[in-house]
Amino acid sequence: MLPGADTMGRAQMMGSSEEIATTLEWVAPHGSPTEDLPVSPELTTAIRAAIRGSGLDMQFQPIFQLGNWLVGDRRPVGYEALSRFESDVPTDAWFRAADQLGLGVELELAAVSAAVRRLDDVPAGRYITVNVSPKVVESLPFSAIVKRLTSGRVRLEISEEALIEDYERFRSTIAELRRRGLRVAIDDVGAGMASLKHLVLIPHDSIKLDLDVVRGVDHDRNRQAMVSALVALSKATGTQVVAEGIETMSELVSLAELGVAYGQGYFLGRPASLQKVDATQPPTGVAEETQNVMRSTVTFANRSPSRVGRPG
Repeated sequence: MLPGADTMGRAQMMGSSEEIATTLEWVAPHGSPTEDLPVSPELTTAIRAAIRGSGLDMQFQPIFQLGNWLVGDRRPVGYEALSRFESDVPTDAWFRAADQLGLGVELELAAVSAAVRRLDDVPAGRYITVNVSPKVVESLPFSAIVKRLTSGRVRLEISEEALIEDYERFRSTIAELRRRGLRVAIDDVGAGMASLKHLVLIPHDSIKLDLDVVRGVDHDRNRQAMVSALVALSKATGTQVVAEGIETMSELVSLAELGVAYGQGYFLGRPASLQKVDATQPPTGVAEETQNVMRSTVTFANRSPSRVGRPG
């Protein structure tokens, strides 16, 4: 899940006998992001309400074919479904808190269910991606959800941070899901060593470059070399590469030059409702900026030893 949910005002949820309206707090002034921290009673109540379907909404960030986008075809090929909660607490904090309460699987399942319920609103030929942990993938409720899905229209993103206790069992589960038509992406590739192990041991159809790899790829040759290597790996294994976190035209053009076929990010489109995402128009003057950046990027790439050539 992408962190940093949009501010949606004060939480308003129905309790058992009265309405609860409060600002939820889950603050970590010290310690690491993964350290167990106290979860407020208000957030606990809100998490339980979200699991029941109250206060949880989905927004969708468009995913584009970069080559098409650069020549003016701005139609998304798919959307990443992102959870949004009615509070100022960041999205990732909700899921960490749910894990601490022993409700992590239940909250993820609620988010997946909310996302797939919107499939009928997704234009034909496009897909949605949902973030799932191995525990959710191996759960019985998730199997029931999968049986109702349309083949090929849902892609699962397995996070680099996800802990997999039994790779053989998980490989078997993923293989069965792919036989049913679901597609699998390894998320956050480049964020740590775990993603490399996932790439080797988990059957998958695409990889998603972590935003720390994407950020600054237009001028950082180390990042260019990493992207080039991952593109070469994807070509050898017949998988796709998706870049997330694209924030500038220069990054976009550089990624396309390095062979990355697909991408998403604030520059291309912010998360929103499906209706708003499809109504969004490209920034004014983007065609001219595209040409200017492409010329400068191609010149730089021709000097760079990490360049692997234009996408074929």
